[in-house]
Amino acid sequence: MEETTGYSLTLCLQKLRDAEFLTFKKLLRKVSEQFKLKPIPWTEIEMISRKDMEMLLNTHYPGRAWDIALKLFLQVKRNDLWIMTQELRRDKQSSYREIMKTIFKYIWTRENYVHMPDLDYKLTLERQYRELQEVFGPQLEPVTAVVLGNKGEGKSTFLRKAMMDWASGILWQNRFHKVTQEWSEFCSVFQKLQVLDMESCNFNETVIQDLCASMSPSTTMPLNAFKLQSLSKCSFMTNFGDGALFSTLLRLPHLKSLNLYGTNLSSDVVENICSVLKCPTCRVEELLLGKCDISSDACGAIATSLTKCKVKHLSLVENPLKNKGVMKLCKILKHPSCVLETLMLSYCCLTFIGCSHLYEALLCNKCLSLLDLGSNFLEDTGVNILCEALKAPACPVQELWLDMCEFTTGCCADLALALTKCRTLTSLNLDWMTFDPDGLELLCEALNHKACNLKELGKEFSSASSQLSPYP
Repeated sequence: MEETTGYSLTLCLQKLRDAEFLTFKKLLRKVSEQFKLKPIPWTEIEMISRKDMEMLLNTHYPGRAWDIALKLFLQVKRNDLWIMTQELRRDKQSSYREIMKTIFKYIWTRENYVHMPDLDYKLTLERQYRELQEVFGPQLEPVTAVVLGNKGEGKSTFLRKAMMDWASGILWQNRFHKVTQEWSEFCSVFQKLQVLDMESCNFNETVIQDLCASMSPSTTMPLNAFKLQSLSKCSFMTNFGDGALFSTLLRLPHLKSLNLYGTNLSSDVVENICSVLKCPTCRVEELLLGKCDISSDACGAIATSLTKCKVKHLSLVENPLKNKGVMKLCKILKHPSCVLETLMLSYCCLTFIGCSHLYEALLCNKCLSLLDLGSNFLEDTGVNILCEALKAPACPVQELWLDMCEFTTGCCADLALALTKCRTLTSLNLDWMTFDPDGLELLCEALNHKACNLKELGKEFSSASSQLSPYP
């Protein structure tokens, strides 16, 4: 019988940061050669989520998913996930309690950094456990306990320790075989939260309605009473409602960051969001709309809002914007009222035509410091156009990401010249690009030139160039 991963591998994949998961997907294209397996089409890998990645591996490589994931975790330099995967693979037939033990042991040893004398730690833990025992011990009915406290006082640390001890059989040995929650009561504390991350949540419509109600202002809870500053990962909102919740959230007086990665947004919802962004009361500075199925037409609505809002950091990665969508963005980038500092456009189906529009925008814009164009089919023509923009004295770009942009050694001469001419560029990402020795020589000479201000290269390119240059 072939070995399967169940749901365990997803638990590890969810620990990858966004940039690491993108690298994981890029490496997956190459790993099939090492295992002598048929490659998975890039069209299937490109837009896959962490949750669906496990199914993809089990479907294409039955019995090999664990081995492939282990190798890729090492290649993205996540040895901790390599260890966690090994343990989950060993325990995959174990009970829920055993799996939780592995997971929370990982969290406790890798993510918590508690520095406290042993005696103080023991006394504090005993007191906290005693208080929890008083809450749960004599109760036969389900009980909801909310742990409150100031930031940094150890709420998350204590609950992680409690969960690990329960899974290890030290605490509440005969309790909590199933976890129940009074969701509506739990929602009542949301108004007090400053940061809310709902990654991997899978709610039904009733639960979402309760959530929406709890996060909407009322006569007893006015808009200025909400403390939320950052909201992340609401993919469960896909195909629910008309986007009114997002409009409400954008009006919250303290909200500075909204991350809707993985939430499919219709054109009407995008229009609704953009209309609120332009309101003087909206204070959102970071808007992350990666993998939201945003079309080039919807991108036009987003672009128009950029001259009338406070957004400084915009991510549109993994959306089919194409050159038409980028053309609309570039038109706004040339506007003096646009304050955008970061623009992320990786995996957006761009070609060298989009680079022509970016060239014009970079000659006019004064704020854009980071431009991510990774994993687009720019080819030599597109990169050469960008190099011309970099050589212009007015170009504001400090960081440029060109990883996996399908260009060749033929660009190295223009890139090298741009590195010595650009006054602002301090970081260049050329990860996973392959150049011949002559091209590398040109780049390394530029890196050592006294006029080159570059301080950081992508890790993979740095490894390749270090054999030809002392550049760190």
